[in-house]
Amino acid sequence: PSRSVDALKKGMKDPKALAEEMFRSNAINRATMKALGELKTSGKLILVFPSGTRHRPWDPATKRGVREIDSYLKSFDYMCLVSINGNILRINPEGEMHEDLICRDTIIIDTSEPLACAEFREMAKKDTRLGEDRKQAIVDALMDRLEEMHTAVEASLKP
Repeated sequence: PSRSVDALKKGMKDPKALAEEMFRSNAINRATMKALGELKTSGKLILVFPSGTRHRPWDPATKRGVREIDSYLKSFDYMCLVSINGNILRINPEGEMHEDLICRDTIIIDTSEPLACAEFREMAKKDTRLGEDRKQAIVDALMDRLEEMHTAVEASLKP
């Protein structure tokens, strides 16, 4: 994701190593888009978990969706948003994702109505000002919709 590349840009001192890492990142993203294209024409459903949907509460930056998600939206006609309330994996603040803690929980899955991707993107873009990052605005709108769904399910569970 772009935020990983941004972190590399800040932390890497060797320009050659940075260029190699950015080349690697671009190759991964191209391969992902190629695989997505092949899957979508073979009748498969594709489930994408955008970065930011499993955020770390102590790090607000992890809640923001990455702008690359807009490329996925651009390549599909329709989407359904999926909200997952509950979590059997608790984030281990001391460790990496593979060290998360397994717990019992109730999981509630909710889906939106089918949404036309082009219409969704246009609606999100129309609220942007000149000079703003339109791709990020689209992803922010998507993340807002997911948050609304999540909040609505949470509210329905309270007595």
